[in-house]
Amino acid sequence: MVKIVEKVTKVTVPDWVSENANALKALATLSAGGISFYANPLGFLRAKIAPMVVGGILDMFTPIIEGILFLFVGSEVGYPGYPPATGATYGATDLLPLVVDITVSPILTLMRIGVGGLININQAVVPSGTPFAALVVYALLVAETLILAELAIRGLRAVLDSVPVTSGIETFLFGGG
Repeated sequence: MVKIVEKVTKVTVPDWVSENANALKALATLSAGGISFYANPLGFLRAKIAPMVVGGILDMFTPIIEGILFLFVGSEVGYPGYPPATGATYGATDLLPLVVDITVSPILTLMRIGVGGLININQAVVPSGTPFAALVVYALLVAETLILAELAIRGLRAVLDSVPVTSGIETFLFGGG
């Protein structure tokens, strides 16, 4: 142990250090950032040892945090779209947009095809050079949309009537006719 008096007259060190003169010399000259271990041991520990310990702890927990983040976010932040780009991975937060995209995408595609088909049929029926051609095309489009809406309602009522529990609700809502 080191004994310090008013005036340093004698320094007592452990036997293993006194037997090894090189260790004593190394301990006396050990310094980091201008802070000598011999002069200021606590400052030396704060300057040299503490950053290594904190850095080691952060390096140890970084892969764990990245793994947890990968579970929730996936390979990229935000919904990558469906189908995903090559190498893209979905995270837990992408689940709801993915389900909506998978279920709604074919319906939207069919609606685009249907409306585009109706517009093409209407433009074929009404020549473009006639006066009020656009008005006639829009009137036909509205009539066709009303007919399709009525057919969709009748189809939905038929489906509701065929399911045992929902047939009573359907009868209650729309009447027994």
